[in-house]
Amino acid sequence: MRIFTTLFSFLLVASLVTAQKTISGKVTDSSNEALIGVNILEVGTSNGTVSDLEGNYRVNVSSDEAI
Repeated sequence: MRIFTTLFSFLLVASLVTAQKTISGKVTDSSNEALIGVNILEVGTSNGTVSDLEGNYRVNVSSDEAI
């Protein structure tokens, strides 16, 4: 039981340390038309993604400060 508790505690701490948030949205122009291939970057990093054929994107960011 002690090994299980230790392992569980380790995994909990590891998941909290590497916690990320997923940001998603849709990129559109002034006519509300989807924009394809727009780069979305996390500020201060090289982490990012590109909007899809419908203008949608999803990117994992490392902290609240990136939002």
